[in-house]
Amino acid sequence: MSRDTVLFLTHHLPWPILSGGRRREAELLVRLAPRYDIEVVAVSKVPHTDRAGIAEAERAGLRVRLFAAEPADHPFRSPLVRQHSSAPARRYLRHRLTPPHAPIVHVEGHYLMPLVPARARAGALLVEHNVESTLLRQHADAAGGGLPRYRRLAHVSLTERAELNAWRQVRLVGALSGEDAAIMRRRAPRVSVHMLPSGADHLPAPRPAGGLPSPDLLFVANFGYPPSLDGARLLVSHIFPRVVERHPRATLAIVGADPPGWLLAHRDRDPRITLPGWVDDLAAWLATAKLVLCPLRIGGGIKIKVLEALAAGKCVVTTSVGAQGFDEPTRRAFVVRDDADSFAGAVADLLDRAELRSLHEDRARTAAASLPSWEQAAHSLAECWRVLSGPE
Repeated sequence: MSRDTVLFLTHHLPWPILSGGRRREAELLVRLAPRYDIEVVAVSKVPHTDRAGIAEAERAGLRVRLFAAEPADHPFRSPLVRQHSSAPARRYLRHRLTPPHAPIVHVEGHYLMPLVPARARAGALLVEHNVESTLLRQHADAAGGGLPRYRRLAHVSLTERAELNAWRQVRLVGALSGEDAAIMRRRAPRVSVHMLPSGADHLPAPRPAGGLPSPDLLFVANFGYPPSLDGARLLVSHIFPRVVERHPRATLAIVGADPPGWLLAHRDRDPRITLPGWVDDLAAWLATAKLVLCPLRIGGGIKIKVLEALAAGKCVVTTSVGAQGFDEPTRRAFVVRDDADSFAGAVADLLDRAELRSLHEDRARTAAASLPSWEQAAHSLAECWRVLSGPE
C-alpha cells in the first residue's frame, strides 16, 4: 500500500536539537516517517547550523530540502514574514505543489505561508508555535523591544494582519496550547482550530551523573530565541541577586548552546553562575538541581523545558507565561510568580524549606503521569493529515 506524501515546511531542520521547537518537530517526525513519505522543506535563518542536521534527518527516513532565508525589505509586511523570504524556496514550492499529485501541505508558522502557492493554501494545515503578535506585545511590555513605541505597535499590527490572513486561507490551523487556540477562535471564529499536544517522554529517567556540578537552580535556555534571552537577563540581573541576599552560597546553572557575551560577563563576575553551554545529558542536570526556574515574560504555546522538568519530577518556579498550556491540576505542581521580587522570594523560600520542595516534586510526578506521550502527540497530528488527505 502506498503512503501519503507530506510536504513539511518549516523554518529550521529539527536537527540538531537546540531548542524546544526543534525537539517537538524531531519527536513527531521520527514517529510519523514510517507511516508517511515526508519531505522536510526548511527555510533557515541559520543554514550553516541546519546543514549539520541533514544526515540525522535522512537517517530518520525523511527527505530534505534546505534553503537559506533571504530577508526582504518590504515595509508593508510583518518582520517575521520579511525574515523568512526566499525566492528559491518559493520557486521550488510552486513546482513541487503542482496538481494533480501534490502532497499534503503542513506549514510551521504563518510567516512561511507567502512562500506557498495560493492554489495549495486552501488544503493546508498551518501550525502556530505561538500567536506571534501576542509575543510582540509581551516583548514591548517587558523590555521595550529596542524600538520606538510607534514602530513596535506597527510590527504588532502587521503581524496580526499576517496571522489572520494566513489562518483564513488554510483548511486547518493547529495550536499548541488552549490559550493560543482561544485567541485564534476569538479572532477568526470560522477557522477550524485543532489542539496539537506536545509529548514529555523523550528524556531518560533522571539520574545524577558523576563529575557534574550540583546547582541549586537550573534554567534551560535557547539563546537563539528572544524570550529565552529576556528570561536569562531577568534571572541574572534581578532574580538571582535577590536570592543570594538570603542564600549567599546559592548556585545557578543556565544550560544552552552559545550563551551571549553579556551573559558570559555575568558568569565571569560571579563564580556562583555556571554556563555549561550545550549539554548531551540534560536529564543528569535536571537530576542534580534543587529547583528548575523558568522566568519567562514572553511566550506562547507550551514550553518543552517545563514539560521536561515535570517529567523529571522537579519543583518548578515559573511565571504565568511559563505555565501556559497546562491544565489547572498540573499548574498546582508549579510555583507561579510574575514579578522579579516575588519570584526571587519564592525561590529563596523553597531553598529554605526542603519539605515544601518535596511537596511540589510529588505534585510534579503526579502531573507527569497524565502528560501526553510523543506517540499520542504524533497520533493527533496524523489525524489532521488524514483529514487533509480526504475530500473537503
